[in-house]
Amino acid sequence: MEAVEEAWWHLWQGCPARKPDVEKLFAPLAQVPCLTRKTAMTPELLHEMGRRMGVNKAAGMDDWGGAHLRLWPLALWEWVSELFEEVELRGRWPEELRGGIVSMLPKGNTGNPLDHRPVVLLPVLYRMWARVRAREHDRWMQTSGLGALPGRSKGAEEHGLLFALALEYARARGECAGGLALDFSKAYDRMDIDMLEHMARQARLPEWLWRPMLNMYRAPRMVKMGSTVGEWRYPTHGLVPGCPAATFWMALATYPWIRAMRSLESQRTVRGWVDDLTAYVSGREEAKALVTAGVDEVPVS
Repeated sequence: MEAVEEAWWHLWQGCPARKPDVEKLFAPLAQVPCLTRKTAMTPELLHEMGRRMGVNKAAGMDDWGGAHLRLWPLALWEWVSELFEEVELRGRWPEELRGGIVSMLPKGNTGNPLDHRPVVLLPVLYRMWARVRAREHDRWMQTSGLGALPGRSKGAEEHGLLFALALEYARARGECAGGLALDFSKAYDRMDIDMLEHMARQARLPEWLWRPMLNMYRAPRMVKMGSTVGEWRYPTHGLVPGCPAATFWMALATYPWIRAMRSLESQRTVRGWVDDLTAYVSGREEAKALVTAGVDEVPVS
């Protein structure tokens, strides 16, 4: 337990991202349209969400699960609606609803402390709020051209297969083709939260959207393995897998690279799924130019 805890906190309290790299990388976000749509979180909407919540929805540190919220009357959701309005106004959550329990699930059999999959249990009320706001985040990214692909992406495995098929097709025709595939190690856990704030400000996202989210991302976390728990600590890094909007933050982070690849003159194919990115093209010189540009767009600290 101690080795696992220290290995992961080495990531969650890592070195800050280099400011010049951050400013250069995310400068294109200043050119995208602003997000203006805001769904009203009425008591009726929240009541319906609670009524449809699965009875097995795990509780967070608030100790409320799906079985509880399904029974809440409309009058209680009126209080929750007022709470969400105050949270968006202030940009922070009450300390009693702020924190994450990190369950470490075995990922492989290597014995390496990092060979686990962290699942963060956030307060259920936060998850409800973030679920609504994540939909707006998603709509904004699709309408603004920030999505890695139009519509719903197929997934990293299928993107890799399409890349391999394109190379085999070119080989069968006696043509040259090439490209690159990027998969960032522990991408969620290495993400600097201050960098996320810079991204949000650069894209001119409304503060009622990003401030409550990042306030929860900066909340204390506690690692749990079986019946053993660690200490509460404050992270400086790490997207929270339990947040419904986490994948959209990652898409926002990878957008500048995808944009740079799509701006090349060649007839290239560029795809992205969370932290897995592929770009490939036919032609010897075109492939060399794409790989060179692709490597140059990845800042190395």
